[in-house]
Amino acid sequence: MGVFKFRGGNDQTVSRHVETLVSDQIYAAAFDSLNDPFEGRATIGEKTFRVESDLRKTLSPSRLEMLEAGEKQLFSVVAEFKTKAKGWGVYSLSKNLLNAALWNNYADSHRGFCIEYDLDLLMDQSLRNEITIDVVYVDCEPTLTAGDIVAMEQNSARVAQLLAGTKHMCWSYEEEIRVVSERPGLYGYDFRAVKGIYFGKDSSEELRGYVMSLMRGRGVDYYRMDVPDDGYELAEYWIEDPFRESTQYRARVAPVADGVPEWDAELLKYRAEALAAVEIVRRDPYCELVFQVDLSTDKGSAEDPVIYVHYDHSKGTPVTKYFSVSELAAGTPHFPSPESLILE
Repeated sequence: MGVFKFRGGNDQTVSRHVETLVSDQIYAAAFDSLNDPFEGRATIGEKTFRVESDLRKTLSPSRLEMLEAGEKQLFSVVAEFKTKAKGWGVYSLSKNLLNAALWNNYADSHRGFCIEYDLDLLMDQSLRNEITIDVVYVDCEPTLTAGDIVAMEQNSARVAQLLAGTKHMCWSYEEEIRVVSERPGLYGYDFRAVKGIYFGKDSSEELRGYVMSLMRGRGVDYYRMDVPDDGYELAEYWIEDPFRESTQYRARVAPVADGVPEWDAELLKYRAEALAAVEIVRRDPYCELVFQVDLSTDKGSAEDPVIYVHYDHSKGTPVTKYFSVSELAAGTPHFPSPESLILE
C-alpha cells in the first residue's frame, strides 16, 4: 500500500527532512507535541465501570466492598493507560497525494516535496513491532468503556485507535494513517520502502537536484506536481532521474558460511534452485552472511517445495527468505533464473 509524507519548511527544516530520508529513517514525534489540541482526548465512561444498582442491592457488604474495589482498580487502569499514551511516538502519513490543502499546509505551499512509502516495507525492520492505525474522524470525543479495558490485553489496538487514531471531522481531508510507536524518536527502515518522491509544483530546481543527487542509486521514481490544463486537481508528471546510471545503493555480494548449503538427498534434487536462492539473498542490500539453506517442512507442497535461506541482517537480527522452487526455476521478475546467476 502506498502512503505519503509531505515535507517542507525553511532551509534548515528541509535539510533535516532530507537528512533523515537519505539515512533511511523516520522520526516519530512525541504524541503530546502534535498539532491538534484535542489529540489523545477520550472520555472515560465511568458509568460503564459500575455494576447496575439493582444487582448491587443483592450483594452482601463484603461482596459489595470487593466489587467497589474492583471497579476502582479498573477505572484506575484506564486513567493510567491514557497517561502512558502521551509518551507514544507518532509518524503521520496520508493516503492522498493529490490534495492541494496537504501540499499547502505540510509542503511549504507547494514548494516542498512528498515521499511515497510502501507501508509494508516501511514497517518491516525496526518498526515491525509497532502498529499502524487508520485515523477515524468523528464529531464528538470518543468514550473509553470498561469493555475496552477488559479486552485491552488481548486487543490493545482498540484502545490505541480511540486515543491515537480518532480526530475531529475537520481533519478528515488529511486521510491520515499513523505509525504509532512505543516511544518517540528515530526509526530505521529498508530503503526500498521509498517508492517515489514528488516535488511540489513550485519547488525549485535546486531542491530537485539536491534530493535526486543524494538519493542516487536507490531506484526511486521522481515526479513533479502541477495543475493540468483541463483539470481541477493536482496531477503528477514523471521527471527523468539524471543519476539513473549511478552505482546501486548498498550494492554487495555477501559471503556464504563454510559448508553452506549442507547437501542431503532431498536438497540435492533442487541443487540449481537452492544455489539460485543463495545468490539472490547474497545480493540483498542488507545481507551480511548466508549461514543456512534448506527445504522448508511447513511451507510449499510436495509438487512445489519451498527453499529457505537464513542470513545475518545489517540491522542485527537474522532474517529468513522463502522461495518456491517453481518461482526460482521460472526466473520470474522477482527471481532471476538459475542460469543467470553465479552457481558455485
